[in-house]
Amino acid sequence: MSWESKYSVGISKFDDDHQIILNLIDTYLTQSDSGLDLNTVRFIIDQLGDYSQTHFKAEETYMAEIKYPRLDDHRRLHHEMLD
Repeated sequence: MSWESKYSVGISKFDDDHQIILNLIDTYLTQSDSGLDLNTVRFIIDQLGDYSQTHFKAEETYMAEIKYPRLDDHRRLHHEMLD
């Protein structure tokens, strides 16, 4: 899974975050084909979880500031992804 310009939300900070998250997912997917050891899997998943939580908080704060009308729906999606 790699970044494509069609994924852009037009806010560089969030686009940068999304690229990092996709890179973590891509690293896991490409490395798992060649056989990852358990410590590497844990590290990638921990990094993905930590980074996603930080990103989701920042994104939700921004959405609240601009009074994004579907913030509650977006929050639910974030919670589903973290679960």
